[in-house]
Amino acid sequence: MYQHLILIYSSYTLKRRVSYHYSCDNMTDCKEFLYNFEKLKKQFNHITFGFHHLQLEDKSWESVSDYDKFFSDVVKSNGYQDFKSIIAKDTVPTVNDIAKAILSRRDCTHIELQKLLYFYWCEYFKKYKDDIYDYDFQAWRYGPVIPEVYEDYKIYKNKKIHYDDREKLIVSSRLSSLEGYSKIIQVLDTIIDRYEKHEASSLIEKTHKKGTPWYTVYKNGLGESCVISKDLIIDYMSNN
Repeated sequence: MYQHLILIYSSYTLKRRVSYHYSCDNMTDCKEFLYNFEKLKKQFNHITFGFHHLQLEDKSWESVSDYDKFFSDVVKSNGYQDFKSIIAKDTVPTVNDIAKAILSRRDCTHIELQKLLYFYWCEYFKKYKDDIYDYDFQAWRYGPVIPEVYEDYKIYKNKKIHYDDREKLIVSSRLSSLEGYSKIIQVLDTIIDRYEKHEASSLIEKTHKKGTPWYTVYKNGLGESCVISKDLIIDYMSNN
């Protein structure tokens, strides 16, 4: 009989369950798996894993899925390092994560969302000296814009984007799986509270002030769609 030790992780990026599978003749030979499992729990202590132990006559992963259909749609990773890299990629926050986090707290037009994403990045960098999302802002007519986010929400035009309770729960679950969750929430609370009563016109006014990074790059339209460098934003924050 073979011992099958299986970790299951639900991947947000792959939209599938992924396994780290280890099979051996007896539990004494499974020390490597148990050691790796402990390392994963320490590195990703905010992640919940499913753990399964089966005894089968065959050593293969196929025997596991044949034995129990619960595993039939699980993607087998290529070992510990591959499994770990999938989780690591999943737990890095993206600009879309922050956009959804903002929308889970307040209704926004897509113009308001862009401004709040800009202020969020500024606040996060100011507080933690870290680039929370590796996307560049561009100088558009109504202020700093991340084009990738614009494409996702432009369909709403001037309408408010509203998340229902189900969508908010999904966002909350996703945020709790991210690395640096507490930092993300702290900055989110700050931004939502600070700009609670600000709508599009007042948010645009703040980004359009003379001397702001947007103002410096936009140049009355000459620099439209040009990148507002992060260094320029950081330098502005340091002197204001």
